[in-house]
Amino acid sequence: MSEASAPKRVTRRTVAKGAAWTVPAVVVAAPAASAATSPPEEPPPPFFDWDDGCATVGSGSGGCNGIDKTPQVPVFLSNPTGQALVFQVTGSKFWNFNQNEPAAYASNHQLWTNTGAENPCAPQITTTSCGGYLSVTVAAGTCAYIWVVGGAPLQNASAFWAKFIYRWVTPAPECTVVDGPHVATPDVIIPSNNCNGSTVSLPECTAA
Repeated sequence: MSEASAPKRVTRRTVAKGAAWTVPAVVVAAPAASAATSPPEEPPPPFFDWDDGCATVGSGSGGCNGIDKTPQVPVFLSNPTGQALVFQVTGSKFWNFNQNEPAAYASNHQLWTNTGAENPCAPQITTTSCGGYLSVTVAAGTCAYIWVVGGAPLQNASAFWAKFIYRWVTPAPECTVVDGPHVATPDVIIPSNNCNGSTVSLPECTAA
């Protein structure tokens, strides 16, 4: 048998030479896998504007939902991240300043779009997702202005307190919790302010 037709022996050098070509493929694949599993970026905390909270504590137009003595608090949402995120209020408490704080959080609150006035507010936000909670989807690089409104009237015509449990999640069907749940508590008591159509300040959106 001639040397030209003799079977070539696999040497240690041949194996090493072949292996050298397979390493770059592994190196290239690793970052892609890492990027696919990286967690979503957290947005900044929402701004609960306690000073501009109000309620129709006597006779009046009733604020967002038209019901007398219903409290409401404006909330500013900002999403400077690179993906859409969903803001959810998963529980709420409203009570008058001279009463005991409710033991449990309620889920009968409402969300309304804040267009810069105490009332009228429009439209009402009724979309639910990710656990059945009322949800506001904030696209990447945008902001949203909403009211969180009590689902039941206050017990008397007085100033009030409010607390909310909120969280950020990725859109359905993933519904991955990005931030929260957190409890938002006012640092000032919300005064006996009738929701009478007064304007409220809307922070400038700098998320983009």
